[in-house]
Amino acid sequence: MNEQMEILDQVLGELQKNVARRAVQFFRYGWIILAGCLTHFLLVFLGKEAWLEYIWIAVPVLCILLGVASGFSSSNQSNVSLSEKQLMNTWGIVGFLMIYISFVAPNLGFIPEELILPLVMTLMFVSIIITGLTIRHTPTILLSSLWFLGSITASMVPGEFFVHILTVVVVLGYLLPAYLIKAKYY
Repeated sequence: MNEQMEILDQVLGELQKNVARRAVQFFRYGWIILAGCLTHFLLVFLGKEAWLEYIWIAVPVLCILLGVASGFSSSNQSNVSLSEKQLMNTWGIVGFLMIYISFVAPNLGFIPEELILPLVMTLMFVSIIITGLTIRHTPTILLSSLWFLGSITASMVPGEFFVHILTVVVVLGYLLPAYLIKAKYY
């Protein structure tokens, strides 16, 4: 009986490691968002505010392209677990909703512009906490709360502070969990 429990623990541990490795792939989007934030700061410093709109159109486009490329590479793997598929579906749905909230809903007059970032940050909270819960990684679960707190803060401050909030939350609530997951599972 002990031997069977050890085998079961080993199989579950391997499954958790595979799901964690898949989760780290989703955290790559953080680097694109951070690059957008840093480019935003650079353009403001250089007095080229007219270019900011193009940066924030390019960031989601690059994230979509990365998602499509990741989807093609993962679709070639036939031994993807149910947990990995559910994680991929969660991130896909959240990505779709973020695009809708960022581009479609404001143009149709459904969402005021000042609520876009708070809503997107709330969606990121959902995807990251689900990821943390799926792989049972406490630091990711705790750090995901920064996205929720960031969304509350972004809803209370003027729009010119959004990129500051986003930068902090991306580094501490997105990139740091990815590093901690890698440190634990790789």
